[in-house]
Amino acid sequence: PYKYTIYPGFYESCGPEGEKLIEYVEKEWKHQPHVGELPLDIVNQTEANGDRSVADIDAEAALVTRHQDEFRRLQNDMHCYRDFAYSFGWKVKAAQCVLNYKWGKDIKELEKAVPLLEKSQEYYRKLVDLTKDTYLYANSMQTAQRRIPVGGDNGKMKHWSELLPVYEQELTSLKKNVKMLKEQEKKGGNHSEAVSNDKIRPLHPADVILPAGYKTVVLKKGAHLFSDLDSVVTEYAPELEGMKAYVFNSSSQRENGTKIEFTSQKPVHLLVGYFRDDQIKYAAAPKLEIDASANDYGQAEPQLTSALRIEGMPQVNVHKYDFGAGHHVLLLPKGFLLVLGYTNDNITPRDAGLSGTDKAIDWLFY
Repeated sequence: PYKYTIYPGFYESCGPEGEKLIEYVEKEWKHQPHVGELPLDIVNQTEANGDRSVADIDAEAALVTRHQDEFRRLQNDMHCYRDFAYSFGWKVKAAQCVLNYKWGKDIKELEKAVPLLEKSQEYYRKLVDLTKDTYLYANSMQTAQRRIPVGGDNGKMKHWSELLPVYEQELTSLKKNVKMLKEQEKKGGNHSEAVSNDKIRPLHPADVILPAGYKTVVLKKGAHLFSDLDSVVTEYAPELEGMKAYVFNSSSQRENGTKIEFTSQKPVHLLVGYFRDDQIKYAAAPKLEIDASANDYGQAEPQLTSALRIEGMPQVNVHKYDFGAGHHVLLLPKGFLLVLGYTNDNITPRDAGLSGTDKAIDWLFY
């Protein structure tokens, strides 16, 4: 759930003590005792409640003689809730298989996940059919501040039907990556080799004019991005190869924040890296849930997750800030962050997988 910036206080306050699926699977693999309400129990309960509700209201349909339109709306809602429960239920079971792969590296677990995710989409399509002519929108507030599971920018993603292509792409990507892993396994390779075989091209640095006083360095292994720290870059996504990154004083960043000033003859993307850590010394990544200005430059969503590692520091997600031609001044929050340069190229969002011991598996769905 961490990709979607879900606040722990939300799910902790909405139900009894329990475990997230990622915690449940980890405990299963470590043979540790479980605590409280468990994910698969919730799935079973919601599906059973949905089945019972549909059976009860369908049994009453023939007895309704007045206000039949209102009854049919209520009856349709019961069917919607049931199909929604089954759609997410099958998705949870698929996610369990994917998490099992994370721990056991058995591709058979990923193969098991595919038909489960297909079943999830089967029920989701039923939900779309039930709501396409009965609901104008799914949420009560159409705003770009809603980012889970997809941002509602420009008045979009407000109906279940709009999310269907997103979920279809999720399944397509999983199938593609499972096939890639199986082919790589036959050759005696591994995931990291498979990713490198994609031959991802580096972004082209854009030409911008910086005022005097800013120091930059070509991004490569061993590069120092902080003038007052010994830590160096140890890994980075291939897209970032050769970018002209800024060198900052980390103490100044903590005390004063980071000011960026530049002039460009063409529209550019400015790449900013935020450390995935909530310690106060690290600058907070943009979050529309708490900052209405967090997408003023299109920066709310990370473009490259787990994209760079610096010795002794947390993983880095890269966000892009979009600017038109002209002179610009940008004030970034207090705390350590990285400014990795400028590009005119389009950036394909993905998980770069530089997660160290975390062994992130988000890349399977890109």
